[in-house]
Amino acid sequence: MTSFEMKPLLAAMALGLSTLSAQAEMQLTVPPGLESQVLVGATAERTMNIIFTDGFSFASGGLHLTFDTGLIFQPGLSTIDFGSLFSGTFTQVRTALNGLAAPDGGGCGATLMYSYCASFDNPGKVDLSVTLPDPALMPTPDPFEMNGKTASLKLVFLGNQVGSYTVSYALDAVANDFLQAPTFEGEFNLINVTAVPEPATYALLLGGLAAIGALARRRARQA
Repeated sequence: MTSFEMKPLLAAMALGLSTLSAQAEMQLTVPPGLESQVLVGATAERTMNIIFTDGFSFASGGLHLTFDTGLIFQPGLSTIDFGSLFSGTFTQVRTALNGLAAPDGGGCGATLMYSYCASFDNPGKVDLSVTLPDPALMPTPDPFEMNGKTASLKLVFLGNQVGSYTVSYALDAVANDFLQAPTFEGEFNLINVTAVPEPATYALLLGGLAAIGALARRRARQA
């Protein structure tokens, strides 16, 4: 094999090894579940668990959701738990981030060593991304070390219109050694939103049950 032929092979092997290494840095689990059946005005939940391994020191990352406006994201009910980094509802996380960076009207902000975007107000879209300071600039040794830790996200959506919907997600992260973990992309299981029965429907149902009961009593007397 000539050196010309070897170069693409070596490049492919290097890419393969780096991909395997990157995949070992972060894992994503989305617990399986059946399709959700919710009434208009009720909520459905989806969860994501992110497992960090191999000394992953979190430098930056982002979560991006897209969905039909028949669903409404609920930031005050949705929670994010990154252990020592930050935890709370999405609304609380955005408020905390606002205090650390100079925010603009879109819920994003930045300083010389820190930036974030926490946007939940656009219909059908959620964006949460953060770039953390260099650990060398922090008073404690590597405060963003995520080795062996699990970050948990609970995402809550309100059924706004009747229909069947999916939620698409994209999740990415970068370690402080500039190792790019793979971007995880997929969809949550179907969320079916059904209409709230009208009062007349309840009346019709109760009337039918009463008629069935009366018929059953009449047959019992005849027997």
